[in-house]
Amino acid sequence: MALHIWSDNETEQDLIGFRVHADLIRSVITDPRLLPITLGVFGDWGGGKSSIMKMLQSDLQGQEKVVCLYFNGWTFEGYEDAKTALLASVLLGLGEHTKFGPKLRNRIVALLKRVKWMELGKLAFRHIAIPAAVALTTGSVKTAAVVAGTSALAAAGLSPTQQEPGTESRGAEKPKWAELIEEAKDKPELLEVRKFREDFQKMLADTDIVALVILIDDLDRCLPERIIDTLEAIKLFVAVPKTSFVIGADPRIVRHAIATRYVSRQLPSDTSDRDEQYDLVKDYLEKLIQVPYYLPRLSPAEIESYLNLLACQNTLPTDQFDAVHAHWKKCRRENLYAAYGHAGITEALGKDAKLPEELQAQLTWSNAIADVVTEGLKGNPRQVKRMLNALSLRKQLAVVAEIPIRDDVLAKLMVLEYSEPLLFRQVNDWQTAEGVHR
Repeated sequence: MALHIWSDNETEQDLIGFRVHADLIRSVITDPRLLPITLGVFGDWGGGKSSIMKMLQSDLQGQEKVVCLYFNGWTFEGYEDAKTALLASVLLGLGEHTKFGPKLRNRIVALLKRVKWMELGKLAFRHIAIPAAVALTTGSVKTAAVVAGTSALAAAGLSPTQQEPGTESRGAEKPKWAELIEEAKDKPELLEVRKFREDFQKMLADTDIVALVILIDDLDRCLPERIIDTLEAIKLFVAVPKTSFVIGADPRIVRHAIATRYVSRQLPSDTSDRDEQYDLVKDYLEKLIQVPYYLPRLSPAEIESYLNLLACQNTLPTDQFDAVHAHWKKCRRENLYAAYGHAGITEALGKDAKLPEELQAQLTWSNAIADVVTEGLKGNPRQVKRMLNALSLRKQLAVVAEIPIRDDVLAKLMVLEYSEPLLFRQVNDWQTAEGVHR
C-alpha cells in the first residue's frame, strides 16, 4: 500500500475555494480611493490565511504599477525592536525592486540613514538596525553579528533567497547599502516621526506606483510586545497614501496582545468588569486595523470536496488532476454549496475514464466521514491534512501488523481522539476490557 503524506505548508493552489477571498481582498488593497488601508485577514490557526497571502503575492507581482513586499512576522521575533526592523525592511525591499528601486535609491538611502539615527527614546531600540541589515545585504555575516543579534533584513525574511518575486535583481548587482549610507553626507534631523512620514509619503507620491502592498504573515506567532510594536509601526510611520498593509493573524492572539500590553495597565488589577476589558481591546484593535476580514470555516460539503481533491492529487497523473481541479472550480462557481465527488470527477475525466481503485475507495469514505470531520476539526483545512497524514501512517501500521481496519471507522476514531480525548480514552478502555473478557 502506498504511503501518502500531504505537505503542511501554505500553497498558492486553491483546493478549498478561498480564491474568491483573495480576489476580493486584492480589489480592496489596490483601489487608490481606499488607500491607505490596513486590512486584517483573520482566522484560526491553519484556517487558510497564509495560503491567501501567497495567492495575493503571486497575483500582485504581475501588476505593473503595484509593488508587493512579503514579510513573515515571526522573523521579527528575534529582533529587539520590531518597529525599526519593519521600517528598514520595507525600505530595503522597495529599494531592491527591479523597476522602482534604482529610481528611488538616493531617497531610500536618506530614509535608511534617518532610521539609523533616530533617537533612543523615540523608537526605544537597543541596537542600530541599519548597519546590521545592510551588512547582511552585502554578505558580511560577521559584521552583521557584531552590530546586532538579528538584522532587520533577516527579520523581514528578505534574504537573497527569500525575496518577494519580482523584486530580484535578476542578475544585476545588488545595492551596497552600507556603503551608500556611509557616503550620504546629509545629517538627518531628529524630528524623526513626523519627518520620516513626510519624506516617505513624498517619495511615493513622486512615483507612478499605484499601491505599495505590504503583506505581513504569521504575526500571531510573535510575543505580545512584538505584535503591538509591529502594528504601531505601521500606523505611526508607514501608513501613508498609496500604501496597503495586509496582516495575517489569529484575532484571538492579537486581542490577547492588546490586553497584555494596554488593558492590564489601564484597568485596576482587581477589576472584574469583563465588558469594559472587552470594549477597550475592541476599540484599540479597530484603531490599528481598519478592515477586519474573517475567513469562514469550511462546511461539510467543502470538507468533502477538499478530501476528494486531495485524494485526486495523490492518485491521478498531473494532467488528469489539473482537469479535475479546473472542473471543480467551474462547478463551484455554479453552485457554492454542493460537494464535489465521484460524479464531478467522472465528468471531468470523461465517462470512459477508469478511476483508480484506491481513489474510488477514498471517495466513498470521504462522503461517510465529512460531517464528523467538519464538526470535530472545526472545518480547519490544516487539521484535515494532519488527520490524513496520521491516518495514512496508521493504515500502514495496520497493514504491517496484519490488522484489518475500515478507513471510515479509523478516521472517525481519530477525530474523536483529537476533539474528545477523554471520551476516546473511555472507548479504548471499553474495547480493551471486551477483548480481555473474550
